[in-house]
Amino acid sequence: MVSLEALPVEILTQVLDDCCFPCESSRHLSRFIALRRVSRHFDDLVSRVALPDVSRYALGYGPDRTGAISQAGLRWLLMTKIRMSRTDRVGPFALLLDSRSFLNQGNAICAEDEEVFLDVACRTILAAHDARWIVEFLVEGQPFFKQLDGYKKRFEAEEWVDKSPEPEEFYGALQIASTLGDWPRMESLIKGGVRADYVNPLFGSAARVAISLDYLHIVQGLVRCGHDPNARIGWNGNRNMLLYAGEIGRRDIMEFLLTLPEIQTGTRHDVTQNTALFWAAERGWTEAVRLLLSNPGTEARPAALEAAVKGGHEDIVRLLVARDDLNPNFGPGRHCPLWLAAKHDRDWAVKLLLDRYDDVDPNIVLRGGKTMLILAAKLGHISVVRALLERDDVDPNFQALGWKKFALHYAAAENQPDVVEALLESPSLNLKATYDGMFALEIAVYKRHLRCARLIFERMDKADKDLEGALMLAVRRGSVYLVRLFRADAQMRTCLSYAFSLALCQAALEGATDMVMELVKYDEIDPNRTFTTCFSREDTALFAAVRRGHVDAARLVLSHTRLDINHAGFDGTVLGLLADRGDQRLVKDVLRNADLDVNFRAQGYQDNIIVYRQDSDEPHGKFLGDFDMRLTWDDTPLLRAARKGFFISVRIFLEDPRTDVCATGSDQRTALWWAVHWNRESMVRRLLEADNKAVNMRDVEGWTPLHLAVNLSRSESMLRLLLKQQDVDPNITTEAGWTALHLAMLCCDTRAVEALLDHPEIDTSVRLKDGRAPSEVHAPGDCDCKSLVQSRNAGVEA
Repeated sequence: MVSLEALPVEILTQVLDDCCFPCESSRHLSRFIALRRVSRHFDDLVSRVALPDVSRYALGYGPDRTGAISQAGLRWLLMTKIRMSRTDRVGPFALLLDSRSFLNQGNAICAEDEEVFLDVACRTILAAHDARWIVEFLVEGQPFFKQLDGYKKRFEAEEWVDKSPEPEEFYGALQIASTLGDWPRMESLIKGGVRADYVNPLFGSAARVAISLDYLHIVQGLVRCGHDPNARIGWNGNRNMLLYAGEIGRRDIMEFLLTLPEIQTGTRHDVTQNTALFWAAERGWTEAVRLLLSNPGTEARPAALEAAVKGGHEDIVRLLVARDDLNPNFGPGRHCPLWLAAKHDRDWAVKLLLDRYDDVDPNIVLRGGKTMLILAAKLGHISVVRALLERDDVDPNFQALGWKKFALHYAAAENQPDVVEALLESPSLNLKATYDGMFALEIAVYKRHLRCARLIFERMDKADKDLEGALMLAVRRGSVYLVRLFRADAQMRTCLSYAFSLALCQAALEGATDMVMELVKYDEIDPNRTFTTCFSREDTALFAAVRRGHVDAARLVLSHTRLDINHAGFDGTVLGLLADRGDQRLVKDVLRNADLDVNFRAQGYQDNIIVYRQDSDEPHGKFLGDFDMRLTWDDTPLLRAARKGFFISVRIFLEDPRTDVCATGSDQRTALWWAVHWNRESMVRRLLEADNKAVNMRDVEGWTPLHLAVNLSRSESMLRLLLKQQDVDPNITTEAGWTALHLAMLCCDTRAVEALLDHPEIDTSVRLKDGRAPSEVHAPGDCDCKSLVQSRNAGVEA
C-alpha cells in the first residue's frame, strides 16, 4: 500500500476531483481530508474509492458524461496501482518489476533506485498509451494481451530466460531510454539488434514516446536508423508519426516529418477520420499546411477548412479555398464554414467564402431557422453583420419557414445596440414585422434594453397607433426613461395624446409610483380618461389605484389639477368605492377636496339586503334576519360604509360637516339603523350626537332603529340611549302593525319591556292588525313580561 502522508492537501484535492464521481466528490472530499489527519488507514480508503470502476468517471464516457481525467490524476492512479502491485507474480506489473531487474544488471540501462525507475516507467507508459487504455487494462485490470496477462514473474534465483530474440526489446530498454531522452544509448541498442519500430506490449513504441515528450532529436535519430515514418506507432489505432504529432500538437516534429520524401499525408484516424491537414489547420500551423498541400497525397477535406475558420486562421483559409479539389459543406448544420464564420465573428471568412463560392445563397438557413445574418445579430458580431449588409443579395427581413424571428428581433432581444444601429441603416428593413404579436420595439421595451428601444423608436413613424402598445408595455415594465422618451416627441404627443392618459391608468393599476409621479406632472394628460381594467370595468386612474390598494399611486393621482373628484363609475364615486371597501387610508385625502360631493349616491349598486320576517305562520314566531337581493340605487358613501360595518370610515365621514347623517338608501335605512344592526353602541352614540332625527325614521318594512334593537336583543344601555332622545316615538308601528313593545313581548325580553315601560309616552293599548295588545303577545313559557305590562295598565287605570 502506497503511503500518502507527505502528499499536500492541494494535490490530494485535485486527485480526488479527478478520480471520484463528480456528484459525490465534494461529499467524500471533506471526509477524506479528515481521515488523512486522524487515521492510518487513509491510504487504503482512498485506494478502494478511487481505483475500482474509475474509467466510467475518469474518461468521460458512460451515462454521466463527465470530463476527461487530467494528466496528474492519471499519473497518480497508475503510480498507486504500480505500488499496490509490487507483490504480483503474474501480469503486467510483474513484467514491469522484471524489466527493472533486467535493466539493472547492466544489460541496457542502469535502474538501481526502484522509485526512480518506477517513475520513469510510469512516464513511459503514459507517453506510449491513451488514457483509456491505461485505465481499462492497467488500473482496472481488464484482460488484454496474452504477453501481459500470462507473464509470470522471474524468481531471483533463476537465470534470465529470453522471452524474445532480443530481451532488450521485450523489457522495454529502447522505450525507457527514449523517455530519458538518451539518444546515444538508443543508438547503441539499435546497432545491437533492437528494432527501432518495435512496439512493446507494455511500454509502446519509442517513436510515440519521443513524440509525446516532444523529443525532436529522438524522432530524427529513429528516422535515420531506418524507422518507417509511415508505420503504426502503437497497438491500438492506425496512427503514424505525422498524424500523432499533429494530434497532440508537436509542430516542430510535424514540420520535420513533412520534409521527408517518403511521408504519407493521407492517413486518417481510425475513429475521428481526421488527417494531419486537419490538425495543422486547427492549430494554425501555416507552414505545415503549406507543406501538406504541396504533397500530392494530401486530400483537401472540408473538415480542415471548418477547423481553420473556427480557429480564425485567415492565411490557412486562403490556402485551402485556393484548392480546386476542396468542396466545402455549405448545407445546414453546425459544421458549415459559413455558420462557423458567423458564430466566431470571422467577417473576413464570410467575405472570402461568399466571394470564392458565388453560387452560395447568403440567406441560406443554416441551423435552427437562422441565417448568417440572424446568427451574427443574435451574438452581437457587428463586423459580420456589416459585412453581410454590404451585399445586395442579403435580405435583412428574411424569416425562415416556420420561424417568425428575423435579425432585428434577435438583436433587440439580446441587447445588441450596435447591431440594431447597423440593421436600421438598411433602407429595406421592416420595423413592423412581428414575432408572437410583438414587433422589434416592443421586444426591446419588454426586455428593458433601453438603447435598442431608443434607436428603433427614432426610426418609427410617431403617428403609428402601434406605438400605443409599446408605451403601455413600457409602463408595465416600469421604464420611466422610455416613457420620457416617448413623451419628448412632439409628433407622438399630438397624434397619440390619448395614449399617455391610458398610460397613467395603467401605471396606477400596476402601482408604479415612479411612473405615476412622472405622468401626473403634465397638465395635458387627462386623469379622468377611462379604460377597461382587469376588473372588467371602465375605470379611471384613481379608481384603478384604489381597487388594487396602491395608496401612494392614488395620492399622486389625487394631486393632478384636472382630476374630477366626483367622477362616477358603475359603483359611484371614488369616495363611495373607498367606503364600500373599508379602506380608511385614503378617505381623509379624498375628503380634503373642496369640490367633493360627500353625499353622492351610487347608481345601480347591487347588494344583498337584510330583511326581518317571522320564521313561521304561528302567532308566536320570532322575526329572524334573511337576505333578499335588491338594487340599492342611491346609497351615499356613509351608508355604504355603515352597511358593510366599516365604522372607522363612518367615524371619518362624521368628522366632515358636509356629511348627511340622516341620508337613506332605497331601503330607507339610515346609518343609525345599520349601527344598531351591527351592535356598535359607540357608533350609535356618535350618530345620535351628530343628528338624532334618524331615531324615528322607518325603513321599507316600517322598522325604526328601536324596533331593530328590541328584536335583536341589544343591550339595555343601547335601548335606553335610543329612548332618551328628545323626539323619540316608542309607539311607531311597522307595516305589519308591530310596536317595539310588541316585539319585546314576543322575544320575552324583560329588560327591553322595562326600558320601554319607563318611557312616559309608551302606549300599552296599541293593538296589532289581528287585535292583540302587547300583553297578549308573548312566546310560550315562563315570562315576567306579561305581568309587567299588566301592572303598568293597572297603574294607568288607577
